[in-house]
Amino acid sequence: MQTDSRLGKIIGVQVTVNKPNASLKTTKGWKDINWRKLERQLFKLQKHIYKASERGDKELSN
Repeated sequence: MQTDSRLGKIIGVQVTVNKPNASLKTTKGWKDINWRKLERQLFKLQKHIYKASERGDKELSN
């Protein structure tokens, strides 16, 4: 098992990724997620990836 701390940071929960099916287990329910904060942080992440791809930074955009 592998813990993805980046995703956990974004949504404010502990996330465990099980390989190979990559199912998500959270310590809180969906209703406990701060969706407004998640949407803002996800938008920033998407913008970061877009800018990286525009400047040809393959490592950050993949």
